[in-house]
Amino acid sequence: MRILNNLIQNVISHSHADKIELALSEQNRNIKILLSDNGIGIDKEDLKHIFDRLYKCDKGRSEKGSGLGLSIVHELVEKLNGTITADSIPGKGTIFTLFSL
Repeated sequence: MRILNNLIQNVISHSHADKIELALSEQNRNIKILLSDNGIGIDKEDLKHIFDRLYKCDKGRSEKGSGLGLSIVHELVEKLNGTITADSIPGKGTIFTLFSL
């Protein structure tokens, strides 16, 4: 629950999305969870670092968020022997994909 809560909070706080979709499926006996939004997206250069501790994509809003949410998500997913990836298109949105939770 903490993983999904942190991901959803991140979308609400930072993406300016008006739509969030959550999909759950089974793939090769593993669980696959997709969380997507139609927000502002994440630049390619920032996308490389979003799971790094204390990293913030929007340097202009330093008071908003601690830069810990997505790093906590990444650590929790790894502790559950899962994987998480993020794909994003600036201006279109972001998709987080979690496997084997």
